[in-house]
Amino acid sequence: MQQKRCWMIIDGQWGSTGKGLIAGYLARKFKPQGAVCNFGPNAGHTFRYEGRTVMTRQLPTAIVSPDVKVILIGPGAIIDPEVLDKEMVEFADLLKDKNVFIHERAAVTTRFHRELEQEALAHISSTGKGTGAAMCQKIMRGAESNIARDYKDKGYKWSDRVCGHDMFMSVLLSLDTMQIESAQGFELGINSGSHYPYCTGRDVTPAQVMADCSIPHVYFNFLTTFCSLRTFPIRVGDQYDAEGKKVGTSGPVYQDQEEITFEKLGVPDERTTVTGKIRRIFTFSNYGTRRMFQSVRPGYIFLNFVNYLTKSPGFFDPAVSAFIMNLHKQYMLATGVRPNQDFVRYIGCGPDEKDVLDAMDVRLKI
Repeated sequence: MQQKRCWMIIDGQWGSTGKGLIAGYLARKFKPQGAVCNFGPNAGHTFRYEGRTVMTRQLPTAIVSPDVKVILIGPGAIIDPEVLDKEMVEFADLLKDKNVFIHERAAVTTRFHRELEQEALAHISSTGKGTGAAMCQKIMRGAESNIARDYKDKGYKWSDRVCGHDMFMSVLLSLDTMQIESAQGFELGINSGSHYPYCTGRDVTPAQVMADCSIPHVYFNFLTTFCSLRTFPIRVGDQYDAEGKKVGTSGPVYQDQEEITFEKLGVPDERTTVTGKIRRIFTFSNYGTRRMFQSVRPGYIFLNFVNYLTKSPGFFDPAVSAFIMNLHKQYMLATGVRPNQDFVRYIGCGPDEKDVLDAMDVRLKI
């Protein structure tokens, strides 16, 4: 039997580190047979290549690879019926040679869930997309269920892709190579993250992602984890009412960080993919990075936004080299283990596929 190979993309901060960019890049580079995700509609993943921009909230970014033939949405995912419907239509050309399987236990969010969150969670600057409320209803197991199984006959473009657990597992286990895509970021985790209650409704660790995707624990034996980090981490923008009064905040950061501005870095403001809020931006946290390394134990790092560090981003730029050396140091402090030479395997110098640099490619050219 052929040895299984799988790799996971996980965000090591508060989200928006460029998971979509590295996910699309890896899918096109390593050509997995299938991809699985645990996405919810509260986070977007963007990949730009060959003049096209693909932004998904429900489908894994690996749809951009023509070699991917199987797409799986796990039981821990949360589905907005209209958002997934839109993606099935918008990316029909990318999906035409792919089989999509949606686990019947994935939660489904409705307008009721969205309105509930928008009213109840404004104080923590929630996206208000109903993901937490939908998960709560699923967990409560009331008379009215809200899982994908209930939508098999609703006439959505994805309704006939819903399958039972046995079918889902049969397909997943048949894959020899698989890309696993996670949403949000480690520091937003409800249990392991930085600052409760300024967090999301679930944990963001490799173990949680594997469970959300119904992947057996033995797959950890051949799992490689790629952790996406920003040189300057962000949090989503604060919440303001119609009169411009601040009514909620996305929360604090660590004591070794300082809130700065995009203007100070000499770059345009960034807006969140889903809500359009202007992001808050901060200096890097060694303390938070060590906390993350303890739980995530990534095999490789994708260091993104190195163009915010220097005008000439590249592995040999002094500012980038110093940043990479510090990441090696923080990993050793956190775990007691020296990371491999190419621990920071990829760096991102811009928003496009061609802006991702591979340390291995650079070494081969020396």
